Amino acid sequence: MKKKAVSLLLILALVLGLAVPALAAGQTFTDVPSSYWGYADIEAVAEAGLMNGTGGGAFSPEMKVSVAQFLTLLGRLVFPDVKVEGADWFGPYVTAAQEAKLLDGTQVDVNNVEAEISRYDMAVILRAAAKKLGVAEKSAQSSEVKDYLDIPTRYADSVLAVYGMGLIRGDQAGNFNGSNTMMRAEVATVIMRLKNAEEAQAKAEQEETERKKQEAEQQKKEQEEAVAANRTGEYVTVHVKVKIGYPIPNAPVGFYFKDGRLLGQAVTNEYGDAEMDVTMDKADYSPTEKWYYGGIIGEVLDPKYGDRFVAGEPMPDSLYECASYGFLTSLSLA
Repeated sequence: MKKKAVSLLLILALVLGLAVPALAAGQTFTDVPSSYWGYADIEAVAEAGLMNGTGGGAFSPEMKVSVAQFLTLLGRLVFPDVKVEGADWFGPYVTAAQEAKLLDGTQVDVNNVEAEISRYDMAVILRAAAKKLGVAEKSAQSSEVKDYLDIPTRYADSVLAVYGMGLIRGDQAGNFNGSNTMMRAEVATVIMRLKNAEEAQAKAEQEETERKKQEAEQQKKEQEEAVAANRTGEYVTVHVKVKIGYPIPNAPVGFYFKDGRLLGQAVTNEYGDAEMDVTMDKADYSPTEKWYYGGIIGEVLDPKYGDRFVAGEPMPDSLYECASYGFLTSLSLA
């Protein structure tokens, strides 16, 4: 009889919607339904492990955010290697933010991190965090911020920067309201914008690297085809002397054609000089040194002083600087 009564009460509760709260499909928090304006970003930060609930299945989207909370939430994205132990859930992130100079230019008091954080200070911190993450900075026009003239001078540049990067926007009237504090839902949106900006920047850089790689490969292919088309099948041998300008022995040096092709190589003697006989197609031969250059291959370590020289970087105090370290001292038919 008792079991039947409990079942009836449960059915009644479900019918009236008074108890046993149920989550909609895909809904993580009881107080953030899919109809809530910040639902998508809140779900995203939760899935990314950047923000958690406040207990009992709730997210408390309209709860104001303190300094400790903001630096912790931001820190999980900017400082992923920070370890938190025990009850001090915010301390390591506050320290990391200080050491990375994210708090420079703010009025944040690290001795009072339970205080609410203003949108002005958030703007300064977000701008510095974006820079640390490698996000390219963009600045909005002051006309885009309706209350720009009310913004203290020390915050103006940061406000325009976060506007320009799309990290923080104003209210419906276009006002920044810098003295106000953000709610947790708003912070979730800001954190996701920063995360998306970082990922977009990384993707753009990867695509640019790949584009340059493909362009270099195409240029190399065209160069090789042009070289092959000009082959004569007749060869000459030249005697070459290359000097790297430092008394470094056993350094690999090369004899290069002006287009960067390596025609011959040798190692230096105790004075940093090298000689070699190089056989080349007549199409590559010129009696003038302007067609060629000498240089280090790879990198060289000075055994006496420990200096490290890498091809393509300037060599200090060398007798003659060129793009690949070293220079051609003589060229003659062998």
